[in-house]
Amino acid sequence: TVRFFKQVPLKEMRELADTTMETFINTSGILNHLHVVHRQDDYTFHHSINVGILCGVIGRWLGYHDSQWKDLVLAGLLHDIGKTQITLEILRKPGKLSSLEMETMHLHTTRGYNLVKDLDLPHSVLCAILQHHERDDGSGYPLKVTAEKIHPFAKIVAIADIYDAITSETVYRKKRTPFEAAEAVLKDMYDKLDPNICSVFLNNIRDYFIGNIVELSDGREAEVVYLGKYVSARPVVRTDDGEFIDLEKKKDLGIIKLVKA
Repeated sequence: TVRFFKQVPLKEMRELADTTMETFINTSGILNHLHVVHRQDDYTFHHSINVGILCGVIGRWLGYHDSQWKDLVLAGLLHDIGKTQITLEILRKPGKLSSLEMETMHLHTTRGYNLVKDLDLPHSVLCAILQHHERDDGSGYPLKVTAEKIHPFAKIVAIADIYDAITSETVYRKKRTPFEAAEAVLKDMYDKLDPNICSVFLNNIRDYFIGNIVELSDGREAEVVYLGKYVSARPVVRTDDGEFIDLEKKKDLGIIKLVKA
């Protein structure tokens, strides 16, 4: 409907944000569930649902309540609405995009904003749709604005967007581990992303990963037992035979995938 008729089902999206999504977000272990579900069909749809869930979880951690929190979930759901105005040839291209195709892909922020700007949406949600690829150091798009001009909703969506994109399977990239995704957030938290929101996100997400079963690059399975101050792609793990391995020190070994959350 959105792609062909440019009609956004706002009523249904609001209901999804207000009811169904709240149930998902309040479900114990929902973040772990996102990593073990394999979905390649309709990536944009599932990614938008996941980002909505992640925004809701982060919003809870930040202390958002009631209508503000529901608006944040809605922002997550709608953040990529502009991709419905990008050709499927580009969206589903299995290889690397050309510079021209990348420029077209970048238009999804402004096209999304233009698609919904006249609808009954809060300013915060419109900002999230337009600005979720802006970065604090001015290196983002579409307007290259810096930290003080980026809405907090857009900053939260940016973190959720990065995290889910890295941990999801797409036609052009294999999914990576949630540890790598968290490390990518950590890498950018002092220049490109909001350091305060990143800190809350990384401190809270640690609790989800302790006890996860992972597959190591030598074929063994191991349990994550220690993550340090922040989540790292190289935590301390314990193998089935009881050996403790600090992957930060043993660089020839790594985590291949998450086996069980």
